[in-house]
Amino acid sequence: KDYTVAAITFSGTLSDSNVKKHRDILETWIAEKNLKVTGAPKMAGYNAPFTLPAFRRNEVLIPVEMNK
Repeated sequence: KDYTVAAITFSGTLSDSNVKKHRDILETWIAEKNLKVTGAPKMAGYNAPFTLPAFRRNEVLIPVEMNK
């Protein structure tokens, strides 16, 4: 099934505090755009564990419904 997500990309680790910080930023953006959240946030990390944190690419993804 196709769906749309709002996403924020960030570097560093996937620590609880780093994920929460960026999830909060994304949730604020979603509210400002009046989008409807349709699912739970997910986190994604795209690099090997030995990649230095400054060079890691991570995302928080939140499913949303676009305004019609």
